[in-house]
Amino acid sequence: MSDRKITQILSHNTVIVSSSAGTKSILFGRGIGYMKKPGMVIDQEAIAEEYLLLPVYHASNVAMKSCV
Repeated sequence: MSDRKITQILSHNTVIVSSSAGTKSILFGRGIGYMKKPGMVIDQEAIAEEYLLLPVYHASNVAMKSCV
C-alpha cells in the first residue's frame, strides 16, 4: 500500500493526507492526529474511515464558446 503522509491535521481524530500515488484523502480514526505533525506517515491500523478527495472542475474554468 502507498505511504500516507500528513499534510494537515484537522483534529485529534481527523487528518488530511497525500499518498505516494498522488491522491489526497481525509482519514478518520480514534486519535489518528494526536501528537502528529505534517510529514509524518499514518499507520494503516489507525484508519477507521477514508474519503478520497477529487478535484472539482467549474464551468468558469473552461473556455466557453459564444452561442451567437
